Amino acid sequence: MALLGVDYGRKRIGLALYTGGVVIPIKPFLNGNWKVFAKHLEKLACEFSIEKIILGLPLSASGKDTELTKEVRKFTLYLQTEGFIVELVNESGTTRESEIILPGKRRNGKKDSLSACFILKRYLSIP
Repeated sequence: MALLGVDYGRKRIGLALYTGGVVIPIKPFLNGNWKVFAKHLEKLACEFSIEKIILGLPLSASGKDTELTKEVRKFTLYLQTEGFIVELVNESGTTRESEIILPGKRRNGKKDSLSACFILKRYLSIP
């Protein structure tokens, strides 16, 4: 079973792969266009036999929806209409976890893909 973890962002989308019992970050997607991203997902799904997408849901500290939460829910619906199976996981704190491991102001998407790893691990209940 292969899963794809996704940390959604308007400019960068972090990606991680779960396969063979291991969670690894993969190259982030650096274009916010949903249609182009769906085509990229099709390629990844074929290459890695991805069965499901695990998408991080950004909630406030109190667990309430934010402006970005609503956008991620719309993004989920879009991906589902494109034929992907998508599950949402609360991503609270994953960015902070990534910043501990990769400090600094990098804008290359590596932190986003690391956050996608944490999203996948949370989904899989891996500490």
